[in-house]
Amino acid sequence: EERGGSEERRKILWRHYRELNTNNAERMCQTPREEAAAKIIRNHAAILKDATRYLSAEPEDADTALRAITSAIQNGLDPVDAARELRTALEGRREGQDDGVLLQVTSDLSKYLQSRICIPRDMGALPAFEYRRCLDAIICAA
Repeated sequence: EERGGSEERRKILWRHYRELNTNNAERMCQTPREEAAAKIIRNHAAILKDATRYLSAEPEDADTALRAITSAIQNGLDPVDAARELRTALEGRREGQDDGVLLQVTSDLSKYLQSRICIPRDMGALPAFEYRRCLDAIICAA
């Protein structure tokens, strides 16, 4: 069995978590992955501002990378498929962007995001697990 249990077990845990979290249940997403992506989307500007200070990258490249990472997480991909999603998302980049540079920025951003995630400040344990799982796959693929 994979680290973190089976997909079915994670679905059951999330359903119970949502049921117990009565104050926020109506605002919570249907899956931990969607919840993680929603947190990134809601805080996109702040994450990008913080990350560009850390990364030696153009803000546009960091933005493209963050959007690709969020897309991979939001679409609920298995970690192996996250690399494919990343490459697909990067195809929509602006004219003149270099694939190698974007892959490096995406990998560096993934490492940075992985080191910055804080439970429970940023998101709950289950969304953070899915978030880190996808970041691991992106780091390995880039």
